[in-house]
Amino acid sequence: AAAVRRTILRQLRALEQPDDLLLIAFVGHGIPLAGDKRDDVLLATADLDLAVAEIDVSDCLSTSWLLQRALQHDKPGSV
Repeated sequence: AAAVRRTILRQLRALEQPDDLLLIAFVGHGIPLAGDKRDDVLLATADLDLAVAEIDVSDCLSTSWLLQRALQHDKPGSV
């Protein structure tokens, strides 16, 4: 998940022109966390360890992380 997050952040930084576009597509499984009140879903990357994710989601790729980074994007271009 860390490699995917780094790639997304790198691509967000590369948006320079107003007509630049970053399309993020994920093909895989989404895993809702049991008892999670944020309605967050983990995107199951190849290195996802569910046992660890149930304790600490900071090393996972989640929909909330993705939305937060995309919505905070302040450079020209669209996400």
